Amino acid sequence: MATATQTSDASEKRGGTDQVAASTTDVRAHNSQLNAFSTFSTRQKRWIVFLTAFAGWFSTLSSSIFFPAITSLAVHIHTSIQGINLTVTSYLLFAAVAPAVIGTYADNAGRRPALLASLAIYVAANIGLALQTSFPALFVLRMVQSAGIAGYGMVADIATPAERGSFAGVLAFGYGPVLGAALNATLGWRAIFWFLAACSGSCLIAIAFSLPETSRLIVGNGSLRAFGIHRVPLNLMRADEGDSVAEERSRNHLSFKAAILQYLSTLRQNDKLLVLSCQAILYMTYTCLLASLSTIFIDIYHFDELQAGLIYLPFGLGCTCMAYLAGKILDRDYKVTARKNGFPVDKHRGDDLTHFPIEKARLKSIFVFLPIACCATVVYGWCLHYQVVCF
Repeated sequence: MATATQTSDASEKRGGTDQVAASTTDVRAHNSQLNAFSTFSTRQKRWIVFLTAFAGWFSTLSSSIFFPAITSLAVHIHTSIQGINLTVTSYLLFAAVAPAVIGTYADNAGRRPALLASLAIYVAANIGLALQTSFPALFVLRMVQSAGIAGYGMVADIATPAERGSFAGVLAFGYGPVLGAALNATLGWRAIFWFLAACSGSCLIAIAFSLPETSRLIVGNGSLRAFGIHRVPLNLMRADEGDSVAEERSRNHLSFKAAILQYLSTLRQNDKLLVLSCQAILYMTYTCLLASLSTIFIDIYHFDELQAGLIYLPFGLGCTCMAYLAGKILDRDYKVTARKNGFPVDKHRGDDLTHFPIEKARLKSIFVFLPIACCATVVYGWCLHYQVVCF
């Protein structure tokens, strides 16, 4: 009997020890979660990046899918090709300003409300474009369409600096001129905008019901509960905690006017102005090449509309491959730069970049690819000037 009692006491003691150990493990796990850069799991990060990439895809798609239909639009709404090209200019003007302003607002007011509002505007603009019959309507609605596409900064919320390259590569994926040419040749130019409205509408529904708030001002590293519009109706992603802190943070929003003023203030900073200017030159070159491609080949080589759309295939293949490779290259450059500087990379808690040469890490490979792009652009222009035929 005594032996049985001693055995029972030993079991209880061992059980108590196990409970203490388990409790200690839980505390350590909780503290580790709080110290993590992001508490979203890899699966959750992939879903967030997928939906963000889906929404961001419309920025590239809306511009490129439009180009093969320039000639058809000019004929159907009784205007010149130069007039249609003006709608490209108006689109680019708003594409340059609106994402930065909405992105600044999203940084302070939260990703979900900014994303939902801008996508709703985008869907409405595409429906209007599919129904319009005049040049003024086309001109204005293209500006509204462009205003509905923005940058939201979700990758910076959930990914450490060492991971951001690959995620950014996913966000850059997507291309559409061939699709635009096929729709234009088979169903007419209106089908392009109906297609965009349907795709963006489905994206809006998916985001509304399943995309969690990622703004660090509102949910921290993802461990705080979101409130109001920041909360996912069908919270299948995670269990939230820390109600009072998140609620207090959720009230500290900038107004939209304050977001605009904050964005304009960044243009006074020389380093940011330089980066924006360089990016603007590259994007201008990219857009000029795409906008003129189908029209030039119809004029010089007498292509029909479908053939003029197929001519975008090499361009699209290059963009698709580099969208993937660029992310891998950025991650590799970051690791190489960190190793050369004796800088430890921490993918769990993130890296303190105060004394890290991030400019060298991000610009390391641009000095290889930029000269190649410049030479290819010059050769392309020479071939068009002399109407070179290689087929």
